[in-house]
Amino acid sequence: MHTNTNKINPLHLIAGILLIASFFLKWVSWNTTGVTGCAMPSGEFFKTADVQFSVANPFPQLSFLFNIFWLIPAGAFIAIVLNTAKKNALWPSLLAGALALSLVIVFYLFSGQLTDLGNEKTLHPWLFVHAAAAIIFMLSAGNGKWAIKAGLILVTVVATYFGFTMAGKQAEKNLLTKTHGDTNSIKADYTIDAAALIKEFLANDTGARNKYNEKILDVKGAVTEVIVAADSTSTVKFADSTGSYAIFSFEKADMPKVQPIKTGDTLSVKGVCSGSIYSDILGTTSISFKRSILNK
Repeated sequence: MHTNTNKINPLHLIAGILLIASFFLKWVSWNTTGVTGCAMPSGEFFKTADVQFSVANPFPQLSFLFNIFWLIPAGAFIAIVLNTAKKNALWPSLLAGALALSLVIVFYLFSGQLTDLGNEKTLHPWLFVHAAAAIIFMLSAGNGKWAIKAGLILVTVVATYFGFTMAGKQAEKNLLTKTHGDTNSIKADYTIDAAALIKEFLANDTGARNKYNEKILDVKGAVTEVIVAADSTSTVKFADSTGSYAIFSFEKADMPKVQPIKTGDTLSVKGVCSGSIYSDILGTTSISFKRSILNK
């Protein structure tokens, strides 16, 4: 007669509960815009990055693969049920934990890249709670097999780091293929004053986004801020009295043209509108543009 030797592991249960809960909570803030752990599989991760910083998914055709991260809460739940039933929960625990650890690393490295581009980031405690819960969840699963558990943790960290590095190179390559010549050669869909554009978004954000998203706009206004990052990428911002603003992202090749621009200069800029984001904290709206060029 077979006897079940598995026991309920309280540490494993607590780690699993934290893993599920923290997955749906805020991990990072990019320029005051909060991003939760589940933003990657839900599609909000790259949507926010594209609107805020013109950093799009380098492999949009593979976006469906991000749905695999839904296995984090699903796998954790299954493992908790098995543990409670005193059954072996090793493999669902390892799967959920490895995916969770990989996701944390992507959030951390990606946020670091945004900081390198001159943006602000805040790492919230739930990011680290999720990472710790993932490791504990994996190590406390099943009986023994420490070599397998430790090896999988190491492989996950190394594979995610190198995968992220390769994706970053592809993203940079994609960005370089979007030449300013394309924007320059296409007639603007709309010509508008910066203040009027911001006012339109404030009055009806949904309507303005439907009207302008992925359209080429020729925008004129007084510059309120110019940022040239260490890697020579740059942005020009037009803000109004409410603190809301339109921000245009330029490529490295335009650094010599952007660098002489000063606050207060009146400019005409053409770019592709990539949407808007409202900050609950600041009560302001930011309107982002990509593939921007300075009009002559």
